[in-house]
Amino acid sequence: MKIGITGHRESKWKDKQFARQVVFEVLSKFKKRITILGSGHCPLGGVDIWAEEFAKNNNIKLKLFPPYKNLPSPERYLKRNREMIEWCDYLIAFISKYHPKNKGGSWYTINYARKRNELVLLVLIDDKHKTYTMRFL
Repeated sequence: MKIGITGHRESKWKDKQFARQVVFEVLSKFKKRITILGSGHCPLGGVDIWAEEFAKNNNIKLKLFPPYKNLPSPERYLKRNREMIEWCDYLIAFISKYHPKNKGGSWYTINYARKRNELVLLVLIDDKHKTYTMRFL
């Protein structure tokens, strides 16, 4: 199964180590089903880079969707996110409980996937209290 990943850059997390741990924990639950993992390869670190690290550590193939350097921001990120959604079978979204809903590139990607009737697993991370919940959208 082709899994796409979206989530916040590193600076958006209160506890980066806990957020990284959740990414690894959730992906390990799907490890046997992932044939290839798609990442936006965000140059600012965070969920994309942690997911790539998980894939490399577990011999899972990667497909990178880096931002388009020739486009203005934010379109350089949004275009690659749309391409990843059109490519993947399933999206796993790692979102901070403290990030405003429907704001930013990760929420844009979730909403785009939902418009296309793609299956989305939302992992809502409370990195202040070290908990998380998962639900399908």
